[in-house]
Amino acid sequence: MIKDSTIFVGLDLGDKTSEICILDEEGEVVEESRVPTITTGLKRRFSCLPSCRAAMEVGTHSRWASQPLKEMGHEVLVANARKLRLIYENAHKGDGADAEYLAWLVRLDPKLLSP
Repeated sequence: MIKDSTIFVGLDLGDKTSEICILDEEGEVVEESRVPTITTGLKRRFSCLPSCRAAMEVGTHSRWASQPLKEMGHEVLVANARKLRLIYENAHKGDGADAEYLAWLVRLDPKLLSP
């Protein structure tokens, strides 16, 4: 576990592209972007980040998508989507919003994700 992480990332994995939201240690959004949902796309984006704590919802792509990030030294938490009412009952539901909520949760308390 990365205890001194200053970068917190939420990923909303899609079939073709994934939304990324990056927060700094103060909880401010420093980046919102989209990457191809392929190993090289994830590696390219995460290779230039310092060790971070990242969260993604469990799903079709979460197992393989978490592996390259872990191999680069990032802490990756795969959230139990059924326990995240904040996301699945959100009136402003969308991939970007989901990524941002995951980033906030992984920054505040990873236990909230029920990994």
